[in-house]
Amino acid sequence: MSNKQGIKIKEIFIFGLGALTWSEINLVGKLYIGEIILAIYAIMFLTSGVYKEYSNKYLKTIFLLWCLYFLSLIISDLYRGSTFLDYSRGWSRAVFLLTNAFGLFYLGAKNKSYLYYWLSGSIISLWLQYLLMGGYSMNGWKFGLSTPLIFSILLLVNSRKNKLVILILALLGIINIILDFRSMAGFCFASLFLYLLSIRYKKYGYFIKDVKVSILAFLMILSFAYLYNYSQKLVAISADNTEELAQRRQYSDAFRIAGFYAGAKAIAESPIIGLGSWAKSNSIFAYWAYIQYQAGGGWDPSTLMDKYTNLPEQNSIQTHSQIIQAWVEAGILGFVFFIYFFIILIKLLIRFLESPIIEKEFIFIVFFSIQNIYALLLSPFAGGSRLLDAMALVLLYNFIFKYNLIIDPK
Repeated sequence: MSNKQGIKIKEIFIFGLGALTWSEINLVGKLYIGEIILAIYAIMFLTSGVYKEYSNKYLKTIFLLWCLYFLSLIISDLYRGSTFLDYSRGWSRAVFLLTNAFGLFYLGAKNKSYLYYWLSGSIISLWLQYLLMGGYSMNGWKFGLSTPLIFSILLLVNSRKNKLVILILALLGIINIILDFRSMAGFCFASLFLYLLSIRYKKYGYFIKDVKVSILAFLMILSFAYLYNYSQKLVAISADNTEELAQRRQYSDAFRIAGFYAGAKAIAESPIIGLGSWAKSNSIFAYWAYIQYQAGGGWDPSTLMDKYTNLPEQNSIQTHSQIIQAWVEAGILGFVFFIYFFIILIKLLIRFLESPIIEKEFIFIVFFSIQNIYALLLSPFAGGSRLLDAMALVLLYNFIFKYNLIIDPK
């Protein structure tokens, strides 16, 4: 067998492993087969010498802060007397965030194409979840078709074809507005803006003080605001009527607001030591139910508490923010780790946009990074978020490392 054939077999094998990514198993809470595979690669990353070759001060700091975060989570659980069911799920969630990243780092370090074969396989896995598994994944556009379809389109499109990329992002943004997936529409328009920004930087060598760029940003924000607020007749295509649409939006916003208030109250009561994995507090949970009702959530507080109390997965404090959630669960060190992770993603994205190279996958990486930076701020740390966070970090870091770019250029 020739060396070329051997490489192709490896790539097909990695693609096949990626296609198993989102298949669920229940060991310590909900895990994915892809995470088990990446944990094996993570061990190889740490023991094969690749870590020393691949790491710099940022990766070492992430590792150190993660260790402190994990230690703080353990202390919080011991202090609060968390049950085995709670802390086993909480600890595994923290551990797999790290092993997911290190496993993906190993693939990218061995061969850049391996990372993209895995990524392509994982998108196929999302399609399989949507087409074959049914259930939650079949829940319309927002929780079903949108993610695998958009990921597939953006990974396949050649980012060097400027007009095609601009057209696709604009159309995807409008489609998501019509189907009332507001955050996904925002990711599309933000990606379009950053794409144009990056092209201009590569041509002229600057963009921050550019008047034309400022005007472009203002017009795009204005356009998005118009579509968001005044397109209910179009958006109502996805609802039975505009009244249902307005109510759905109001409920979504109310639960998000309640999550922030509940998280702030939990942090104020215990800022140093967290409330433990799957943080629970009857008083804060009651406060959360009350705030969502006051914000127009539509649920009577007592009814909501009765509904959620009997669901062990749901009766924890719902902050709807990975950064705030880490602070609530693990204390101040949880916040420090996630805020540093957030800052590093932004640093890497800026450096990525400033780089003189546009690879074929450029726009996919931009979109994926924006989505996960948003998720750290405004989405819960649950389900696949630990895997998506790791992917965003590795995609950006792998590009910076490949071209020997400096993260903090002087």
